[in-house]
Amino acid sequence: MLYFGIAVLRLPSQAKLPDVQAAAEILIRGLDAAEVAGKLWIIRGEQFLEYRVISEDAI
Repeated sequence: MLYFGIAVLRLPSQAKLPDVQAAAEILIRGLDAAEVAGKLWIIRGEQFLEYRVISEDAI
């Protein structure tokens, strides 16, 4: 079963508009380059972390 993907923007505690814009730009570049379906993306600063669901067959 394929799950919808989740993208999380981790912003500083006192985030300003430029912080949100930078994170959104990273997210947009990621969406242009790859599919988020079945994955968890975490965008924090300039970091882009991707987690995938491991199938039960692989365990």
